Amino acid sequence: MRGIRKAFAHAPSGGLLARILRGRNASPGHPASRGHVVLDGIDLDVHRGEMLALVGRNGCGKSTLLRILCGIMRPTAGTVETKGRLAPLLALGAGFHADFSGRENARLNASLIGLSDAEIDAKLPAILEFAGIGDAIDDPVSTYSSGMFARLAFAVAVASDPDVLIADEILAVGDAAFARKCYARIEELRARGTTILLVTHNAGTVLELCDRAVLLEQGRILEAGVPRDVMRRYNALLFAEGGAGRAPTVEAANEATSAAGARPDDHYDPSLEVKDPIEYPPNGARIASISFQNAEGRRVNRMRLGEEYVAEFRAEFERDAEGVILGIQLRNAAGVTLAGFLSRDGAEGLSARRGEKLTMRIPFRMLLLPGRYFVTAGIRSRLEEQSMHKLVDAIAIEVVSEAVNVHQGYCALATAPAFIERASL
Repeated sequence: MRGIRKAFAHAPSGGLLARILRGRNASPGHPASRGHVVLDGIDLDVHRGEMLALVGRNGCGKSTLLRILCGIMRPTAGTVETKGRLAPLLALGAGFHADFSGRENARLNASLIGLSDAEIDAKLPAILEFAGIGDAIDDPVSTYSSGMFARLAFAVAVASDPDVLIADEILAVGDAAFARKCYARIEELRARGTTILLVTHNAGTVLELCDRAVLLEQGRILEAGVPRDVMRRYNALLFAEGGAGRAPTVEAANEATSAAGARPDDHYDPSLEVKDPIEYPPNGARIASISFQNAEGRRVNRMRLGEEYVAEFRAEFERDAEGVILGIQLRNAAGVTLAGFLSRDGAEGLSARRGEKLTMRIPFRMLLLPGRYFVTAGIRSRLEEQSMHKLVDAIAIEVVSEAVNVHQGYCALATAPAFIERASL
């Protein structure tokens, strides 16, 4: 797509006051007559087989851009070129007739995305099986829940074996089992070379599944590239007014440990220090330090698989707070949370007073497999909507092991040696 622009004209209103407010001499190029610009000069290439996420705050133009790509809406200016069969999954119920049954709507939607009658007859049993809504398939869709809508719409879209699948938050509804089923199907489509465009607010989906991400802000592309980098910018946009900020008080990131002569092959590697963590603005509390110590009490950022360590979190409070929870997350390089610690004191959380310092220490055994991980820490009150303070990628750690790695994934499960039994056919 090149130069995509979309503006919605303001609805005309009569009356002398309205004419005065708009300006009687407003020309088509005058700001008073241009309307609301939703997209302003979008240039974007999406490659075959790529899974791309569109992220951004509400009203930034994500859904409008998808509708233009699907041909549902025309751009004010610019051109779009698509190749192959396109399957849209937009607003819940889009393309469904409320008085038709689920079965009838499945046939209708399949025809709208280009399937012939013969193809629909052949694929309908698989569509109904994937949707899994049972006898309700013959009920009017006006009686369906949002989850049932999503099941049927997704089942129809993926049954067409599309060249391009476009989804707008439709996987945010429904139960976890069906969501996993959907993502498994998406992985299958990707393996076949299907291009997938996804609008989502789920950071885990973007970081774990997508090849590339695009951040929209006020109708323009603010950043495009590696999902991890784009999501860092997105988080800064959401929570840190003015953008990303440095965290001046994180001792583990820039303390004088590195100046003490620690070698990279020792317990502490200076090259792992994070220079630019994202800081959410403090809101009555501040993270004073995050660190890990070994059994001798020595600060470390290189740890050995299977050994015992202590996570330490120090917080300072600038006002009274109830229901306080201190939390630490360990994430991989893609930003997916793998493990974490919480300070919950029963179901109520902790109490903190102005001027008070809290220190959380949690012993643990390192079971993450060798690799590099990033630590995010936060302070929140279960009684408040916003975090009291949060640092994203505050420090980095590295897990090492001298043993031959017989595990897969990210975590070393406690297993006995594999037992192999042989038998003749």
